[in-house]
Amino acid sequence: TGVGSQSATASSTLQVFGSFALNVATTSTTYNLGVNNFTLLAYANSSDVNVNLPIAASGPGRLYVVKKMDSTTNKVYINRDGSDLIEGATYSILESQFEYNMLQSDGVSTWIKLGGAVGVNL
Repeated sequence: TGVGSQSATASSTLQVFGSFALNVATTSTTYNLGVNNFTLLAYANSSDVNVNLPIAASGPGRLYVVKKMDSTTNKVYINRDGSDLIEGATYSILESQFEYNMLQSDGVSTWIKLGGAVGVNL
């Protein structure tokens, strides 16, 4: 069934006929991503910022976008939880202004990078 139009026929399990919104949060300190997050804008103006992912098994298919907003040389570290991996690594680093990672949980023990670049609009 489609959402937003009763006369249109949905062609997918969930189809939205109209706009929708996803949560945007900001931080300049350590941040723990949770069930209410989607996009996190990280400002590492004063120092490095640590962003902590939840355990991948806690949200199969969950998506997060983490983006570094400042132009300083400070870094944004995206950290795993427990023994999870981020595509084989224990963390991911955002070093340049507007660099981002879009991450999706495999539902077991890995966060998969779906995108991430410098100066590319999401």
